[in-house]
Amino acid sequence: MDFKKIIDQVKDKAEDLKEKAEDLAEKAEAKIKETRESLDKDHDGIPDAVQGLSEKAKTLAGQAQEKARDLAGQAEAKIKETRESLDKDHDGIPDAVQGLSEKAKTLAAQAEAKFDKVKADAEKVVDSARERLKSAGKDDKKA
Repeated sequence: MDFKKIIDQVKDKAEDLKEKAEDLAEKAEAKIKETRESLDKDHDGIPDAVQGLSEKAKTLAGQAQEKARDLAGQAEAKIKETRESLDKDHDGIPDAVQGLSEKAKTLAAQAEAKFDKVKADAEKVVDSARERLKSAGKDDKKA
């Protein structure tokens, strides 16, 4: 074989490979374009499935916000109702606590009165005991 003939054959093969590569590149580009068009039918550059998901996400987020506002309103109403039931005279102090405060004052006054009575009784007992001791001491001196 002639060296020039071999070079020509290699060039021919390279040219064939180049044509096949260009043909495959064109087919790949056509397939990519076809796929893009099938995924983005409105041709806005965003795949339609992704747009659908983002729209669904926006809808769900809106619904969640609405539900949160509704629950917050219900919670505020329940708090107000509870406050009103605990403070019927609307003076800012729960009625049960006011009752306890008044009862504690009453019990403290009663305890103080009992203490004063017990103290007075104890003083009488001590005075009586002193008197007895004095008179017992006089009797001892006389005997």
